[in-house]
Amino acid sequence: MTDSFSDIRSDIVSAARFTSGYQEIIRPVNPAAGTTFTRVIPPETWEQLTSLRFTLTTSIAVANRLVTIQYIDQDGNLLIEAQGSGAVVASSAITANLMVNGPTVDVAVAGNSFGFLPDRIMRSLYSWKIAVAGMDAADTLTGIVATIQRIPADVASGDRYLQALEAWRASIAG
Repeated sequence: MTDSFSDIRSDIVSAARFTSGYQEIIRPVNPAAGTTFTRVIPPETWEQLTSLRFTLTTSIAVANRLVTIQYIDQDGNLLIEAQGSGAVVASSAITANLMVNGPTVDVAVAGNSFGFLPDRIMRSLYSWKIAVAGMDAADTLTGIVATIQRIPADVASGDRYLQALEAWRASIAG
């Protein structure tokens, strides 16, 4: 049992399709070598990461890396993780192409990798992160492009959401 409509809202699969919101493409500045990228969801919206593309270029120093996309709550707890590549070897590059409801999965170790993102809405102050296990200080993440579905916080947690929930329930009732 959930405590509020906000709790229900964050656990509905594909919920962004049933409420008011808009999409935005973000292209953050490349993080410094040896560091990853984290996006904290601003307090005025909830978000769904719908697609993500980036390139990891590895140094010669470390044998293998594994790229994942982590969804994290406001207390730093890992909620879910999606695989972004196979084991990426030293001195190579992998471009990850990830999306919700992707048509195929091909988790490569070099070149292009294709995979899925969890179909989940994240609350304000939650975050998602491009994580790289085994990252070396000379490894780089570049060309980050993300498409996010943004839902105003008052829609996600208030009466307007109840209306969307009822419409969704009616649509699946058949």
